[in-house]
Amino acid sequence: MNSRNLFPIVSLVLLITTLVFAFLYFTHPEPSPTQISVPVTRTTSTSSTSSSQPPPPPQNLGEAQQRLLELENEKRETTLLLERLSAELKLTQESKTILDQLLLGRRVLRDFEKRFVSQPFFQQQGGFLQYFRAQTQRYLSQQEIVIDGGKLEAQELKTFKQDLATWVITLSDEEIRGVARYTAFFFAESLYAIPMNLLASRLVPDLASMDFNAEIQVQGKSKIATRNTYGELDENGRVELKRYNPAQQFFFRRGPKVTDRVILFLQSYLSYSDF
Repeated sequence: MNSRNLFPIVSLVLLITTLVFAFLYFTHPEPSPTQISVPVTRTTSTSSTSSSQPPPPPQNLGEAQQRLLELENEKRETTLLLERLSAELKLTQESKTILDQLLLGRRVLRDFEKRFVSQPFFQQQGGFLQYFRAQTQRYLSQQEIVIDGGKLEAQELKTFKQDLATWVITLSDEEIRGVARYTAFFFAESLYAIPMNLLASRLVPDLASMDFNAEIQVQGKSKIATRNTYGELDENGRVELKRYNPAQQFFFRRGPKVTDRVILFLQSYLSYSDF
């Protein structure tokens, strides 16, 4: 076959082939390298961000933590409330104890008033309070405590002293403390407060230093003192108590039973006093 006849056929085939490839190229374009790298870069960036930050907690976990915080706050508030309530109850209990002591002391002093204040002994002294002021002043200035019967007969004075000693001895410790509490309350902010506190603060060491079991001089002889039922010194002869001051001699003669009651009263008074 002549080559001149083949050239048009070959040209036609090439043209058709070119058109087919052109059609395929434009209808299904191949993705470029730039287009392929973009999604890869985005994926890498997202993965890096995800690895640097922890994932957010679920919503239900946050609600549980909030509930725990609320429960903790409620526990603290309850604890504070219980502490305050306990303190209030303690103050209430202390107030009731003080009130009971005051009422007990008032009752005991009322009994003392009925028994002794109207007795001739105090009437001749100008009344109980006048007698008390005189004895307090005498002790603070001279360290003396003296029972002067005045116009009373010896037997009448002896009976009065025995009755008074018996009444003092039979008082319980709680009754003594109640009297001290009421006396401190009654004398507070009054003219009796300072003298009474001075009397108590000075007399307690004097009485506490006494030894009732020590030997004494009776008519020049050393012996242990004999005492009666009330604890009072029961010696017919002359008793020498040079080792004690006048106030101590007075209570040594009254005996340990009365003295212990007096010491308890004075110590309790000092503890209750605001002096």
